[in-house]
Amino acid sequence: RMAEQALEVALRSRRLPATRCQTGVRRLMSPGRPEERDRFEAAPVVEAPVLGRLFARYGGGAGRVVELLQQDRALAQPICQHHQELAAEVAYAAQDELATSVTDVLVRRIPMAWSPCHGLDGLETVAQALTRSGAASPEQVTAQVEAYRRYAQEEGWAPSPDQIMLLRSEYVAESDEQAREESAEHLMYFYNYL
Repeated sequence: RMAEQALEVALRSRRLPATRCQTGVRRLMSPGRPEERDRFEAAPVVEAPVLGRLFARYGGGAGRVVELLQQDRALAQPICQHHQELAAEVAYAAQDELATSVTDVLVRRIPMAWSPCHGLDGLETVAQALTRSGAASPEQVTAQVEAYRRYAQEEGWAPSPDQIMLLRSEYVAESDEQAREESAEHLMYFYNYL
């Protein structure tokens, strides 16, 4: 409740519109129950490896990404040829994770900014997905795309191979199932909040 009040004060002080807080009505991220995954595997919208990647990344939120794909098949488009992430993940970032801009999506939600193309090759797809999801108007998204391009240029994004970072988390247990069960909550917290 204190966070809600602090946010309300901050929004009022900047004369920004406030919407009803979603904390009380939206589930927090969970690792995803096996029956959820089974339900989506039984009526596939995406191939099994893609579904597996979505559950590994989003846990219980993967079902929501799949629902977005069911609602709009255009969101099945990969963001760019260098990445496996889908436009549906951009829509999920905007609608469910409250991403606020193209930069927020590419730097924090779907960390393509740190890849060799820095997300620049996927800007058009990200812009379309943000607009389709209703997260921003076409004019706002166009301005955000230009701001992201300027940001990339100012940062001098043309990394050499020794400047590319790979982060991989591993957890070892007696079985893969046990490892997923024991680590899922902690990994989801790390990826979503840290």
